[in-house]
Amino acid sequence: MLSGFLCDFVTNVEVNKMSFYEYFRDYATSFIDWFQHDLTYQAHYHSSLEIIVCHEPTIQVVLNGVTNTLEVNDILVIHPMTTHYIKDEGEKNICIILPPSTISKYADLTKNKRPPYNFAIKGDLKLVNELTELKNNINNENDVAVLGYMNYILGKILSRMEFVPIDKYELKSLTGEIVTYIQEHFREKITLDILAKELSYNKYYLSQIINKNLDVSLTDYVNKIRLEYFFGHYNPEMSIESQICESGFKNRQSFYRIYKKFYGDNRLILPIEEKET
Repeated sequence: MLSGFLCDFVTNVEVNKMSFYEYFRDYATSFIDWFQHDLTYQAHYHSSLEIIVCHEPTIQVVLNGVTNTLEVNDILVIHPMTTHYIKDEGEKNICIILPPSTISKYADLTKNKRPPYNFAIKGDLKLVNELTELKNNINNENDVAVLGYMNYILGKILSRMEFVPIDKYELKSLTGEIVTYIQEHFREKITLDILAKELSYNKYYLSQIINKNLDVSLTDYVNKIRLEYFFGHYNPEMSIESQICESGFKNRQSFYRIYKKFYGDNRLILPIEEKET
């Protein structure tokens, strides 16, 4: 049996359990996901529309390597399938995520185009207030009313946005190829040489793309995916050693070392190094 401390650790540690592509959003049944706290989040993409509402100037959003520093009352719309990550030091900014089932009208109107990566709706207090009250305004409403109100809000957003054509290169994103390969092979050895051979690109160019668009080295990105897989699939009824290996780590020692690098020297990790009894 494992020490009870390990179960507490797996429950309490703040580990992102989602992979780079948030596939679960493809099947979302809710009309909206709403977050208002520190919005800091690692590089990822999804098929949903994401809206960042700025209430305090503490937030940067990076879209495909382009940094957007938001000011109060700015609104940033993140187009579906755009690689992005967020750095936020505040507690008041809002992230609204609308799944594919909610944005069909938006998708029809923006086919083959997207917002420029450096574009934000600037200083629109009225629209900011409407977005801030969005969650309250759709509470207890029926599906028809909710979709109608969502289309009204999206229409107001669209009228304030700029768009550029999506070129053929973007339709086949190299960043997407990289992360797809890593997600499919994270249990195996992955190096820049291996990645370059598999994707037929120069390894130095791949390194630049990874560091620019994912804001992390290849090694760190692979190890973070392995950590997320471990904590997302942890089963207290199974051998800890087998789960560590299944997640792509060589042994407990390498798991512990990499965990400390990302999450610090938390004493709750120590039971993992204890022998099972």
